[in-house]
Amino acid sequence: MLLVAFVMRWAAFAAMATVVGGLALDLLILPRDARTVDAARRALKRLLLVSVIVLALTSAVELVARAQTMAGGGLASAIQAVPSVLSHTHFGGIWIARFVALALALLIALVPLHLPRMVPLIPVLVVTATTSLTSHAADWGDITMSAAVDWLHVLSVSVWTGGLLCLTRCLLGAARDWPPSIFTLVARRFSRLAGICLLVVVLTGSGNAWSQLGSVSALWTTFYGRVLAAKLLVFLALACLGAVSRYTIVARLGAPHRAGLGERLFRRGRLAFNGRSRDPQESLPSRLRALVAREAVLVLLILGCTAVLVDSTPARHAGHARHQAMTEPSSVQAMEEVHENRRTPPGGMLTPPAAKSRRGLDREREIRFDDVPIH
Repeated sequence: MLLVAFVMRWAAFAAMATVVGGLALDLLILPRDARTVDAARRALKRLLLVSVIVLALTSAVELVARAQTMAGGGLASAIQAVPSVLSHTHFGGIWIARFVALALALLIALVPLHLPRMVPLIPVLVVTATTSLTSHAADWGDITMSAAVDWLHVLSVSVWTGGLLCLTRCLLGAARDWPPSIFTLVARRFSRLAGICLLVVVLTGSGNAWSQLGSVSALWTTFYGRVLAAKLLVFLALACLGAVSRYTIVARLGAPHRAGLGERLFRRGRLAFNGRSRDPQESLPSRLRALVAREAVLVLLILGCTAVLVDSTPARHAGHARHQAMTEPSSVQAMEEVHENRRTPPGGMLTPPAAKSRRGLDREREIRFDDVPIH
């Protein structure tokens, strides 16, 4: 069951990133007046349509899973509880907005409407906002700096990683027929966009990580911290590959120009490790395709780590639970009673109850679901 939940969450994150990144690629990267990119744009539209459908299906599964957690029982009880969850819970209200946004996204994708270019971004912004409002960052409230920073983090990550996934689809497909000028233009535009997104991701992600960890030692003393550490390592590898692509390949595409600081540093590093050999200009597009494909694999690993983190108890909760068990007299008295009832020898160790998971804590401050009638 946990494996199924993980796969569904992973698919949801991948689909959301593809939708956001694909729209960014279409609106900001691909040239509007070049007929040579029409085939890539059509393939991108099909990919976005499939991703929206996957996101809608995984959102429905998430709703049923939440209903089962809140109401208890089996699948039949969970399905029966869905209307009450949607109408009586904080999560339900947010998920209604999510389904409305996804329905609008499907309508825009399927019906040939003449709309301004930025209109499709509206449902995408709503979907990313619902993700943040049901995440750990919303534990302090909906209209808070924490939720806003997390929304900006989700949006920038989705543009970067989803753009890489969609760019890989283009570069390995229709982009093989692009003329060098179009290939260079797209590569340079996306490289600049990825650099901006990377900066935003680092700034917002650092704040989010610290608020959820509470201490540096939590990186290796808690399960949440260890998964986050693994995600950070993959993230660093992705950033390094992106830097190699930017400064050793994209910078050399097109007409010769004055090298910037980053390009000069990478050139000196290349000379130190590989000597003076340089790849011919004709091989640069194929090298870029190979590097972007590797980056796409790392993106999927990062999304997998994120899927694990979402369903894990943050380190700050685990630390608070241990502190409460050690300091509150009622907790100490309860543990003494358990020792006595179980005839635990003096000085023996008893494993305390595990801290509540995020699903168990989901908006508990707003509602006690036992009071909601389930028909």
